[in-house]
Amino acid sequence: MVNMKDAEHVFVYKDPDLAHACNQVSLVTLQNGEVFMGFNEERYPVHADSGQSCFIKSTDGGKSWNLSTKQVIWPYTEFKGNWDCAFNQMLNGTLLMHTRVCDFIAPRGINSEGDQMLGLPPPGMPERLKRQTGYVLLKSKDGGNTWTEPIEVNTSPIASSSLSPYACG
Repeated sequence: MVNMKDAEHVFVYKDPDLAHACNQVSLVTLQNGEVFMGFNEERYPVHADSGQSCFIKSTDGGKSWNLSTKQVIWPYTEFKGNWDCAFNQMLNGTLLMHTRVCDFIAPRGINSEGDQMLGLPPPGMPERLKRQTGYVLLKSKDGGNTWTEPIEVNTSPIASSSLSPYACG
């Protein structure tokens, strides 16, 4: 077990408008010496596991973070989100991102026009029905500038609609 001494707290990033919570970080020291911090940026100002995977980089060991390097890797859409991103760099330099996927269905899917409510103080925050529908892997061979399309992983033998449209009946 590592015994931490003289820990230093460093501010990394927050949404300038405070409209999106940032959470669930993954840190990797890249082969070029940069520190790469992947994180989830929520759709809301609270943690809801329905956001998008992002990263930001540091060139001084994490003492400061360059806001111009902040990038959304896989943006959320009206019907899909992702969270719990985790990162690694392979020996050949390829960056890997593993993340969970969620899909939304309209409330009418259960014969109800009411939204679910996230647990904020009353009145809460509306959100459509959400379900985790799979896991994906994305790759970057250029230090995070570009990423592949999502590759489905870990879905079998688990029943999952994965990246397909989600429906219930």
